[in-house]
Amino acid sequence: MIVHDPEHRHQPFPLTDVQRAYWLGRQTGATSIATHIYHEFDVEHFNVTRFTHAVNALIARHEMLRARVLPDGTQQILAQVPAYQLEQRDLSACPLTHETMP
Repeated sequence: MIVHDPEHRHQPFPLTDVQRAYWLGRQTGATSIATHIYHEFDVEHFNVTRFTHAVNALIARHEMLRARVLPDGTQQILAQVPAYQLEQRDLSACPLTHETMP
């Protein structure tokens, strides 16, 4: 059982059973694709600067967004991380490869 321990929050601690199962699956080489989710949004007038600021505010506020899994199968919450920089690619010159569904 994992117990909340604010004094030692930046020390390594065990993965949960589910986290460990995902981690073990990655260690066995069963797949080269990590668990992930993909969403695509079509947004007009998207403000990249505001979005990047919001993402960094979330990372600062929620510790588990600064967590990493260590080679020994424990996890650690980092006190600070570098600012996240959104990667942008302009694909407007690329040909359309699919049609929009109604």
